Amino acid sequence: MGDRLRIATALLASALMAAPLWVGRFLPLLDLPQHLALATVLIRHGDPAWQLAAYFEPQRGELTPYWAHYMALEGLGRVMSVDAAARVFLTLYVFTLPWATMALARALGRAPSLGLLVVPLALNANLYFGFIAYCWSVVVLLWALALLARQLDAPSARRAGGLALLAGVLFFCHVQSFAFLLLAAPVLAVCTEGRGRRLSRAWPLLPATFILFVPWLYLSTTPRAGADRYFPPLDDPRPKYEAPLARLTGLPDAIAGAYQDGSDDWILAAWAIVVAAAIVVGRHAETTPVAPVLALTGAALACYFVLPVSIQGQWNIAERFAWTAALLSPLLARKAPRWAPVATIALAAVTAGNAAWHHARFDREAEGFDEALASLPRGARVMGLIYDSRGAVMQRWPYLHFEQYAIVRNGGYAAHSFAANAPLPVGLRPGARVVAQGVWRPDQFRYDAHGAYFDHFLVRDPGGAHDPRALFGGAADEVYRGGAWRVYRVYRDRSQLQRMNRGS
Repeated sequence: MGDRLRIATALLASALMAAPLWVGRFLPLLDLPQHLALATVLIRHGDPAWQLAAYFEPQRGELTPYWAHYMALEGLGRVMSVDAAARVFLTLYVFTLPWATMALARALGRAPSLGLLVVPLALNANLYFGFIAYCWSVVVLLWALALLARQLDAPSARRAGGLALLAGVLFFCHVQSFAFLLLAAPVLAVCTEGRGRRLSRAWPLLPATFILFVPWLYLSTTPRAGADRYFPPLDDPRPKYEAPLARLTGLPDAIAGAYQDGSDDWILAAWAIVVAAAIVVGRHAETTPVAPVLALTGAALACYFVLPVSIQGQWNIAERFAWTAALLSPLLARKAPRWAPVATIALAAVTAGNAAWHHARFDREAEGFDEALASLPRGARVMGLIYDSRGAVMQRWPYLHFEQYAIVRNGGYAAHSFAANAPLPVGLRPGARVVAQGVWRPDQFRYDAHGAYFDHFLVRDPGGAHDPRALFGGAADEVYRGGAWRVYRVYRDRSQLQRMNRGS
């Protein structure tokens, strides 16, 4: 395949896949509102009008693998809204994914155009969970794997320096991808003769390992006086596992499975057929050994089947590697079929069209939320009571963290903030660490136990089955009702509400 055709295909297919990211007022990504809220704190913390300093404290010196994501949102967010910043950042991720895969294909001796086949996987389960940092980290991981493979084959000072730098960047993207890079070094080294010599050439990974990863692991898992730790001690991680059969049957949903109608699972099946056909068509072609690609894909699948589903402080651990394995699988083909560009564009068009349709449906379903946010005053303290976190369109609980948009639009404070989970680039001040009912369990809300700190309550209740005013003891005023949304203002001094009612 000619370079011009490959470049044109990558650009066109990426443009198609990025288009749904610009559909709708709110993207249906589970964790996205949390990320936007923390980026807003980084950008607006010093502005008294936003009333953020009383609740949050940027932790510029915190050693955390999430910095790359938040630095990107903060930088872009200073010249545009944080919502637009996230869409730009995600668009760049979509456009860079095939180029990283093509670089790895070259390094492993495969046809670069095989990397085009990953484009339809840009919109995947990890993305709809809102794992933006992880999605970007896998792009960096693919480039790092390409440089690692070349360094093992033909070491040079230039490659060593580049690999050491890229490994450091990867750590600040996501620690799971960094750990996979460390695993890849022995996996790639044992694929050919001279294993010990080849493995020693992976020494450029050591600086990031011992300067960043090991200190982070110690700080994150070792209890220390006065320091909140999000992760459990290494000797008691409290892991949870799934049975092998459940892992096997759950593999498609770990890669796709973002829509309740299951349409993306069918598109994933079509993609798998295309990749399998490419492998079968090129099975007799003479090319470099398939062992390195097979070993990397097998390592990612092993992570999916062997690692825990969750530990305290981190969930969906193993499932993320299903997508990594899927991205590597097209490189198992010994040659790129001539129809690869057509298949890539066709799959991208179908995937993007399906995503855009679901995003538009979600946007209609979320109708009224803009007005609900507008009813909140600047600097309000907001608790969300999200009785329906899933809706009828998306599978990954897109409304669960919608209360964080109160910070994005109006500053102040919202309950259930990720800032309470150290270590992150933003920390929650001690005075704002209040008890709240679980974000998944609004039915457990009790005003005396959970609500006294908050002056506004954002309710999502499409069926209207819940009346939180009864929980507030009557000292509440409904300031907005529209669609599935309601906003209540609660008065600690009931006489204030009575005076306002008389005045109205």
